[in-house]
Amino acid sequence: MNYLLLDVKPFETHQVWFWIPFIFLLLLTFLLRNSILKDASAAKKKPYSYSRTQLVWWSIIVLSCFIAVYFNTGYIPTFYDSTLILLGISAGTLATAKLTDNSDAANPNITRSQDDESKGFMNDILSDENGISIHRFQAVVFNVIIGLWFVQQFLCNLKGFHQCSIVCADCHFPACLDCVLDVTKKGIDSLIPDISNNNLILIGLSAGTYAALKTTENKTTLPQPSTGADQGGISGGGAPAPAATTQDAAPDPTKPAS
Repeated sequence: MNYLLLDVKPFETHQVWFWIPFIFLLLLTFLLRNSILKDASAAKKKPYSYSRTQLVWWSIIVLSCFIAVYFNTGYIPTFYDSTLILLGISAGTLATAKLTDNSDAANPNITRSQDDESKGFMNDILSDENGISIHRFQAVVFNVIIGLWFVQQFLCNLKGFHQCSIVCADCHFPACLDCVLDVTKKGIDSLIPDISNNNLILIGLSAGTYAALKTTENKTTLPQPSTGADQGGISGGGAPAPAATTQDAAPDPTKPAS
């Protein structure tokens, strides 16, 4: 039996269900930025964290796409493996950075750049203790570009997707429910873009480089207190005390000798 796919209507409000949660989540992130986007720090004005920002960036995009698909179709989409790997890379980057920060915080002999005052969002996520670094800049650029492509591709897929009905090409009776669900579900699952392996490798390499070089940050040691031996004293003790010198007092000629 042959089936025909008949267009019924396009989604006239398809983009609304993406932008509403996207903007809401961005505003919520801004309101909670001190606990979500900033490093654990002793500074009064805590600096922003690149690894936290990366995870929040992809979480907002993927969650907004998920909500848009559900409200437009009534179906819960099944993510491609690439989407799960992408979120895993972001979560792994944050976990590695957190372990490095905890190790640095436990060492009293080093100064942490995370304890410096924030210099602004972009400056914080692009900089280490030596200033703006090329590996952080590369990671930010790649994540922003691929993230914008992801959103644009999703909106194009959503715009071109139509609700449809499946009927028998011979007798024009509606097809069985299983056939309708099978064809419709495949179309819904393809709405959220599939990121190519090479692009995933690109993001993974950027994240790995950031995590590896982060372990080399904050290695400036604090000056140690000086000891007596450091000041030129003899071994086994401090500097020798000056020998006491006494001079015999001159006899007083007015007093009889005893």
